[in-house]
Amino acid sequence: MSDVDVVVKAIEFIETHLTEHITVADIAESVSFSLYHFSRTFSQVTRHTPYDYLMRRRLCEAARCLLESEEKITDVAFMYQFNALESFSRAFKRMFHLQPREVKAQHWLDYRQLMPRATPEYLAFLHSANPLKPIATKLPAMRIGGIAAPIHSLDSESTVLALWDSVRRGMRCEKPPLHPREYYGVLMFFPYSLANQHLYLAGTRLTEDEELPPFFVEKNISAIDYACFELSKQTNAARFTRNYIYHTWWPKVTKAPLALFEIERWCDHPDQQSGGWHPQALYSPLGS
Repeated sequence: MSDVDVVVKAIEFIETHLTEHITVADIAESVSFSLYHFSRTFSQVTRHTPYDYLMRRRLCEAARCLLESEEKITDVAFMYQFNALESFSRAFKRMFHLQPREVKAQHWLDYRQLMPRATPEYLAFLHSANPLKPIATKLPAMRIGGIAAPIHSLDSESTVLALWDSVRRGMRCEKPPLHPREYYGVLMFFPYSLANQHLYLAGTRLTEDEELPPFFVEKNISAIDYACFELSKQTNAARFTRNYIYHTWWPKVTKAPLALFEIERWCDHPDQQSGGWHPQALYSPLGS
């Protein structure tokens, strides 16, 4: 088996034993690896140690349980193998920036923090040639003019592509621009939105005194520092890169909550082979 296949099998074992007492040695034994060899392989493929992955998945499923059921906090803590409510609350607050009682009372949590089970497709993406190494970038202050709409999921690809179609139709109605167009998608997240709804703006960078095309709205972006993740043309590259940012990269570089907005840079022309449009890079604000 390849390293990815081994880790997929190990994750199957972890996921079926989240509410049971297991050790990293047990996980290694489930794939017939030595503890050292398994820990090294798992970390290389997932970018998490086996223990870190196990704990994060337990905390995420515990959070879902608090949000979606009437289970008591203490019962949820013991269900997911925390020996004391205090240790559960401490680990929960460190990961989600909220106490379990706050999540239970508010029925809200930034769903971007809920790390999903690692799928074979996601693991293959992580294990591919794409190193997922961000480049520190300072974007200038920008006026973005475009069309915005609420979306309920970052996987709402059809909604996002429909917005871009509307933007391109609107831009075709204008006079030929005096400069090459730069296209950006801006995602704005709203804390404590009960539906975890956010706003997506598909638009183009405007010059300082350029007028908005009809039906466009404007968003001003300040000049700040970003981590830029260049995207490949692989299927689900943007979704998988976000998964990596939210659950692996961001927790390692800061203890702060996730940023309340992100920026995508889109290609300025359709892909010649597929005829489709796609994001070329993700910008995550630094120091938020």
